[in-house]
Amino acid sequence: MTNKKWFSDALLINRDPIWYGVLTNCDSAEAAEGALRSFFTKFTEHKITDIQLCVFENTSIIPSDAVMWRGLKYLQTEENGIPVSYPGLEYLYRTYTEFGLDPVQIILDTVRAGGIRPWITLRMNDAHFGYDETAFLRDDFFYVAKENGWMIGDRYGYFGHCLDYGCEPVRARMLSFIGEILDKYDIFGLELDFMREIFSFDYLSNPNCRDQMNGFISDVRALCMKAGARRGHPVRLMVRVPRSIEDAYVFGFDVGAWVRNGWIDAIVPTPRWEIVDDAIPVAAWKALVGEDVAVFPGLEILCVNHSMLTHETAKAYSAAWNTQGADGLYFNNHDYATPEHVKVYGLHRDTVLEGSRRYIVTYQDIAAEGNPQYWPLPMTVDGQGTMQLCIGPVRKGERLTVYANVTDGALAMQLDGQMLGEGERCTVLEELDLFHAGERVALTGDGSTYRYSAPGFVTAGSVTLTLQGHGVLDYLEFRIEAE
Repeated sequence: MTNKKWFSDALLINRDPIWYGVLTNCDSAEAAEGALRSFFTKFTEHKITDIQLCVFENTSIIPSDAVMWRGLKYLQTEENGIPVSYPGLEYLYRTYTEFGLDPVQIILDTVRAGGIRPWITLRMNDAHFGYDETAFLRDDFFYVAKENGWMIGDRYGYFGHCLDYGCEPVRARMLSFIGEILDKYDIFGLELDFMREIFSFDYLSNPNCRDQMNGFISDVRALCMKAGARRGHPVRLMVRVPRSIEDAYVFGFDVGAWVRNGWIDAIVPTPRWEIVDDAIPVAAWKALVGEDVAVFPGLEILCVNHSMLTHETAKAYSAAWNTQGADGLYFNNHDYATPEHVKVYGLHRDTVLEGSRRYIVTYQDIAAEGNPQYWPLPMTVDGQGTMQLCIGPVRKGERLTVYANVTDGALAMQLDGQMLGEGERCTVLEELDLFHAGERVALTGDGSTYRYSAPGFVTAGSVTLTLQGHGVLDYLEFRIEAE
């Protein structure tokens, strides 16, 4: 007998909605099916436990009566009175109509046969190309919503064309689509991705947004329960939300109410896109949701300054979140294109502490208006400053080195009261090996990078960094290596 839950030590991969690109140049049913099975079989060769397959990004990647099928965009010659052509969708269209295949079913069968739990995920409010005249992932509902005022409005800038879930037709459309999916596919779970996009309400003007979203989540849960009864197994419900409980609440996501009512099985707090958020408050989320709801902190494909997430940085963040009670690790927007991507697909509790780790201090990429935003750097020190961090374990037999870029002065450092060695100048190119597209990533300042040694330092995870002197700290990294 074991108390291990379904989500214990999970490793989840959200497959970007353009996964159908593997169908390109497939000129037969056999070629298309082979390409799909070959691509997704690769994921089964690692320690991945769950795959979230995205099938919706304003248009549906599968044929639907509720929303527009993206394959039909291939036939479209006019959109909102403007001539258009979308030849890049030819192979998606042909796979369904000419070859008679259902790519989603093939993928679900492939990953399930490989021991991976299959999920379907939906981007609930994608904002791509909102201000363009036309777009390949735009359906006719966009223009209906715009005419009827079912969008959150220009005050939200880039996100202004996001649909307003305060409007009943917006909610009804998505519930209808979700019902279709659950009727069509036997899946382990459904994910609602509200980080594409987080702005699902005119939240600055709508005091009822949380009640409206609560009703929607309750309705989705009911659909999952109905599907589970028909399938003979639970259909889990997972929601991707902003990194902090307070921001989620202001944006309209009352996760505490969802938990109290038993509507959700897992929560995924993540940044939006452009950064890995090093300080996702995992412990606070676990305190809110309890032991029976999973918390999977999310890693984006980018780390800092548009450099790619690496195996070493992914291990460091995962190790830090594990000390706060994370139930697993969630990768969003990742691909299978490079050896670095392949390495991260083996991260579990038994592997994240192996080898070197690099914990890079980043920031919170988006916050609700009026809420404080986690943005620790650059930090100006005039005499003394402190910073609370959870960098994950540093064990006996491991060496900790701190790298810092300091402008306009010099700083001495202490960790938990232990004075670090005197800062030694080091070469950014050699020591801070952050690259994107083969180019060195520029740090935020124009000063010098220093290396500080921390001999014999050990910690369970949380540390207090004390800085003394005068200067501006604009880059900070903790590197943990075997002695």
